[in-house]
Amino acid sequence: MAEAHAGKSVLSIADQAVVSGTNFVTSVLIGRVCGKEQLGVYALALTVVLFARGLQQQVIFAPYMVYCHRRRGLALRAYSGSIWVHNAALALLTLLAMAGMTVASLLGWGPGELRSAMPSMLLIGAFYLLRDFVRQTALARMEMIAVTAIDVTVATVQIGGLLLLAWLGELTVARALLMVGAGCLVSSGGWLLARRQVFLVVRRRIWRDWRHNWSFARWALASHLVGST
Repeated sequence: MAEAHAGKSVLSIADQAVVSGTNFVTSVLIGRVCGKEQLGVYALALTVVLFARGLQQQVIFAPYMVYCHRRRGLALRAYSGSIWVHNAALALLTLLAMAGMTVASLLGWGPGELRSAMPSMLLIGAFYLLRDFVRQTALARMEMIAVTAIDVTVATVQIGGLLLLAWLGELTVARALLMVGAGCLVSSGGWLLARRQVFLVVRRRIWRDWRHNWSFARWALASHLVGST
């Protein structure tokens, strides 16, 4: 037991190093190749996506991390299936919001610097939330090997794609965002194919589980929003 716990701790530290390293290398590449101004555009664009992820963390996964450990077998699969539907609904709302922002940007509203990056943001928003959904589900199930594999896959696809674009002289903020989305899609798609039996969608449970989760999530969300202001 102690050895298993120590192994998971080591994997957790290694995983954080991979995530931090991926973000650092991505920022350095964009800053060096595209310039400081474009690095600022990338950071601003990613902030919009990260805001949606913050909502996902509090509304979807704050209650899931607590309640999933109180269920076993079919009950856990059905609960996880409800969470899958809740996350899909949030991803759809995120896509609609980003589509509205993209149209507004193309019409000349909002920061002009973001105009070229908005279509890419529209594409990666759902993929980013999907990656985090898969990652948090694996984390809640204490599957640290899977979590690390997801983040290593993201790092490989994302940094590999950025290096290739830089070598070809084709690296832009919009394409960098597409590489972020590609890494998220590849990593999450692989886990979902391998672990699809984790989820069992039971329609009558979807709304019931949402109401149950919301009694916890509303306070987590309020705390998050207050802390972000």
